[in-house]
Amino acid sequence: MASLDALPAQVQDLLGRARPGIAGIADIGGKFNPSDVILDQTVPMRRLIGGVAGQRCIWLTVEYGGVGHYEKKLEYRLIVDKWVQTRGASPERAPAVWPVITR
Repeated sequence: MASLDALPAQVQDLLGRARPGIAGIADIGGKFNPSDVILDQTVPMRRLIGGVAGQRCIWLTVEYGGVGHYEKKLEYRLIVDKWVQTRGASPERAPAVWPVITR
């Protein structure tokens, strides 16, 4: 997967693609805020790293900025013609405690 554009519109909505500022999500390689210091309210706190899409299932890796900077695996499944997030955090909440991933 090379871009958020490759995802179905419904999955883009679930990810918060259209949300402005820190609630949104940046595309692969796009600008995002990796720290807990928010200097620019227009920059998302999350960024798509990559993923794999099939006809009925999509797996994504999303990078979350903040004090506990980490990556999260998300899974979406097409159930009765509707994409549903089946694993991972919703855009409104992140897990309370996750290990910091260093590179």
